[in-house]
Amino acid sequence: MPMLAKTLLSAVTVTGPGASIDLASLTTNQTFHVISSSDPGSLVSLEGSLDNVNFYGMGEVTGTGILNNDQTIAQYVRANVVSLASGSVTAYVGKQ
Repeated sequence: MPMLAKTLLSAVTVTGPGASIDLASLTTNQTFHVISSSDPGSLVSLEGSLDNVNFYGMGEVTGTGILNNDQTIAQYVRANVVSLASGSVTAYVGKQ
């Protein structure tokens, strides 16, 4: 059954990691969508975890873009705003 997208960040204007989202099972099929109002003035790292404590990088999006992950296993995911020149960043995650 497909899952609707969940919000990782909502109009964030500062750097740092957002709250993590529990995907309810281990999965390798996540799609991240990042929307930056200062395109391409932002860098967002998408991070995964098996235990919701130790996070690892799954890829990065510069400005507005999409990252499809089909190889890195994670149950918990979060978005980490690494840099932001101005404006805000919103990020979503979905899985199959």
